[in-house]
Parts: sequence; C-alpha cells; structure tokens
Amino acid sequence: MEVEISSPTRTGTMLLRGQPVEIVPLETKVVLGRASGLTVQLNDPAVSHRHASIEKGMAGYRMTDLESRGGTFVNGRRAFVHDLIIGDQIQIGRFHFQFDGRHLLRLHRLSSGRMIALNLEKCATSGAILKKFSFVAESGQFIGILGPSGAGKSTLLDALSGMRPADSGRILLDGADYYQNFETLRSKVGYVPQEDIVHRDLTVWEAFTFAARLRLPAGSPLPEISRLVEHTIAKLGLSDRSNARISQLSGGQRKRVNVGVELLNRPLVLFLDEPTSGLDPFSEFKMMELLRKLADTGCTVICATHVMENVVSDGSNC
Repeated sequence: MEVEISSPTRTGTMLLRGQPVEIVPLETKVVLGRASGLTVQLNDPAVSHRHASIEKGMAGYRMTDLESRGGTFVNGRRAFVHDLIIGDQIQIGRFHFQFDGRHLLRLHRLSSGRMIALNLEKCATSGAILKKFSFVAESGQFIGILGPSGAGKSTLLDALSGMRPADSGRILLDGADYYQNFETLRSKVGYVPQEDIVHRDLTVWEAFTFAARLRLPAGSPLPEISRLVEHTIAKLGLSDRSNARISQLSGGQRKRVNVGVELLNRPLVLFLDEPTSGLDPFSEFKMMELLRKLADTGCTVICATHVMENVVSDGSNC
C-alpha cells in the first residue's frame, strides 16, 4: 500500500531535482513519479509515487514501468518494458513526453495526426481541378484517393500535403492551421512521390543513415540514429537487404525504401502518390499491407492510387 508523500503544490508541475523544467536530460538512470526525492517529480494524482524508470544500457535507453497503477504508455499503447527509439511519445498520467535521443521533451499535448480539409479549391488554365473539397482524416486511418489518370488525385495530394497549396480553403492539423504554420508543422508530415527519392548507388543502410542525419535535429546521438535506422529497416522487412545497393533491389523493395526514408521523422501523416505504380500484383498487395500496418501504429496514411482492388480488400477508407 502506497504512503502519501509530499509533492509540489501545483498540479501539473514537473521538477528535476526540485527545479521546474520542461526538458529532462537522460542520465544513467532516471526515475519518474510523484514522490519527492526522485530524479523527476510529477505532480498528478494519476502518477504513482514511483511510476517508471529510464535506464541507459549498452543497447540504448530502456523504459520500464514500475508496476504503476495507471500504466505507462508509449506511442498510445501501454508498455511495461520498451526500448526507446527517437521520436517515441510517452504518456505518464497527464504528462506527455517525446524522446529525442538524449532528452525527454515535455509536450503539453500529444499530437494525433487528425487532419481536416475545408473547402479546398485549385484552378488551372483549363478550369477548376478542385472544387470546395472537404474531408476529415482521423489518426490511424488508411485513406485511398481513387480515380483514373487526370482526375486530379496528385493535385489533391499536393494540396493536402502543402507541396503545392490550394488556391483557397484551409487545412487543420491537430487544430492548427497547416498552411499558416507550414514551416513549424511540415516535419509532422511525410510525402512519398511516384519517383524515387533515394540515390541508387547507396546501400539501404547508407541511404537511411544519410536521410536520418539530414532530417533529425543537429546533435542527435549517432548510436540513437543507428537504432532508429535499424528499427525502420526491420519494420519495412528489409533487414536482410540492408547492405545491398538500392540499384540491386526489386521494384517493391525500392518502394519500401522510399517510404522508409519518410518514416525516419516519425510523421503524424504520410502522403503517397501512386505507391504501387509499376509493381507486380503481389508487390502491390505487399505494399498495401505494409501501409495498413503502418496506419495501425497510429500514423494517418493517405495515398493516391488506381489499384482499387487492393485498397478495398484491405478494408481502407475510400
């Protein structure tokens, strides 16, 4: 039975060794909870006195739930032991954090990837391409934009992703105006075009490592970058091809590399333009299966495609 221990007076306060902070540097071992005297003290009734710990080992940082009452959640799912990867989001009571490889950064709310488009319009010299288009994409949905060539699928995808904004209308990402805050929010969105976005002379590991170092904040620890790269390659089913040059991969494997490069930044929303273009039927199915599994992790996936059979059989929204 837990004994009440004094805690900061204001609910929601986070103290690091008695001082209010928003960033927690990760040391050899950090213990988080409501009790005074811990490395990080979190004042919230939903937080147990000793709630969770994060310990650095040879393989990186490991988060362990210390038999807390309310649980510790990583990327929206309850976790008892979890090896942290750059971009992981952690929830302890009302406190939310993101792991950047060296610190826990406090978030004042978790991002979900909910996107709302309102009255988007886009015109060309031949006339209107988009007319008052509106829709809502919820976190974890897999949405297919279907239609024949020339129907405006790529134009819609470009407008939603901000690659080529609509002439009028608004897009809200987790309630924030996406166009007005594009420079801030663009890192939360991934975009995979039809053409390859990786250099074919690089190996899979080299391409992912280069992309990660380019996209992640300066100073991200190299061992943590390597863990992120290894995790992403495994998620894509490419572990046995990590040392192969991209030019030696099959079409389906090359498409997965293109998707994986965008996943390194852990986007909330991922847009793909004809991700199965040029693939054989089996590779088409495997790509759609991969995207469905990605959506199941909470990423909102929106792709333009003409492959109606795979999208419909996969149970996705159309």
